[in-house]
Amino acid sequence: MERTLIDTNILVYFADKEDPARHEMARAVIKTIEKNPSRYVIAQQCLREFGNVMISKKMPAVEINAYIQEFTFAFSDILLESIDGLQRAIVSSRDDGIEFFDALLAHTAIDRGVSTIYTENTKDFGKIPGIKAINPFV
Repeated sequence: MERTLIDTNILVYFADKEDPARHEMARAVIKTIEKNPSRYVIAQQCLREFGNVMISKKMPAVEINAYIQEFTFAFSDILLESIDGLQRAIVSSRDDGIEFFDALLAHTAIDRGVSTIYTENTKDFGKIPGIKAINPFV
């Protein structure tokens, strides 16, 4: 079964209601995940990024932690980066001009057998061989 990684921006839109249209689309993505949790994964990096973004949006820590707990239970697997993936991400970032944390997320996914990512940022992820980037908001 092919698994799909959910990028941070979808988690942020799920929790943040500033953009009602994207919030509703992110809710629909999360509902899809709940129906078939073994098909979808997140990376620990996404949880870190989510926390950082929501801190900058002034969300109370108790709410951020509740969302992180919810995401932890909703997904079948939380991917951790490897040293090899980190090193390949450095090369991708330096040689291909890909934002470092996007490259790290992509190489983490590849290392764990995940070849598809749902993200709003298809430009950078689309540059990495082995990753199919799909924008669920279009």
